[in-house]
Amino acid sequence: MPAPSFYGMAPTPATFHAPPAYQAYTSSPSSQSPKSVKSEIDLDAATASALEEWQRIRTALDLFAQSLGPAFQPLPSEYRHAPTPPPPFGSVLEYRSYDTANIWALYYMSHIILLRSHPHMPPAAMIAAGVAAPQTAPYAALIGQIAAGIALPARGQPLNPSVGACLCEVCMPLFFAGVQYREAAQRTWLVERVREIERRTGWASLGMIALGCETAWVKAAEAGRGPPWNRLYVDEGRGEDERVTRRGGHLDPQTPPKDLTDRRFIHVNPSTRVHWAVGLLAEDEDEREVEHAE
Repeated sequence: MPAPSFYGMAPTPATFHAPPAYQAYTSSPSSQSPKSVKSEIDLDAATASALEEWQRIRTALDLFAQSLGPAFQPLPSEYRHAPTPPPPFGSVLEYRSYDTANIWALYYMSHIILLRSHPHMPPAAMIAAGVAAPQTAPYAALIGQIAAGIALPARGQPLNPSVGACLCEVCMPLFFAGVQYREAAQRTWLVERVREIERRTGWASLGMIALGCETAWVKAAEAGRGPPWNRLYVDEGRGEDERVTRRGGHLDPQTPPKDLTDRRFIHVNPSTRVHWAVGLLAEDEDEREVEHAE
């Protein structure tokens, strides 16, 4: 009896029954040819809905600010300190607590994100940041004033954990504001300030914020959308660290990287993911194993 002709590891059965869900899909007229499928989305209606949702978010932000009482307002000028040298944003903004200062910094950051995410804005984030810059400039300046009002203890003095947490927290609003800074004094202040917070707190992610701002300024200058900028810091170690660059590397040189052919649009680096979690979930022995693998 001749062997059945087939391709692969096993003969193909003589009769094959497609799953019911697949049969229902293939029998529908809209699934016969991708070219014949017409979009059922009403662009005008979708745009109107997006604009309405955007306006609701803005109204919610305004309502939030109006709900904050006198205790959340900035201190009068006579109660504010005068940092030396003065920040390039004008006078500093100080509040009753650094936590309150961070609330306002995050509030202004939300306004920046909202304006850059307007339905009529370009989809590319950096291009939208440039287009919305005239509208977001006041909020970016306010974030700089708030960040300057959170005083760093003098070098050699211990850093209070609560103050360190507030300093770290304000760096994210600084990132969203800083990418659109154009004055050299403001850019220099931001990079040096964030780097100093990184040095004092030991949180290396803050250095990536400073690096991201400098990269944005360099790219904007190369595209002719901003003044030239020379990096203040060259992070050779960061550029080679696969855990930071997020290339598809691996910690164990003996283990080849996974083949991502079948998942071309999903790049996963398990070693990187484990490394970032090790500080939260691991024990001392696990950290020593990671250091040995590196």
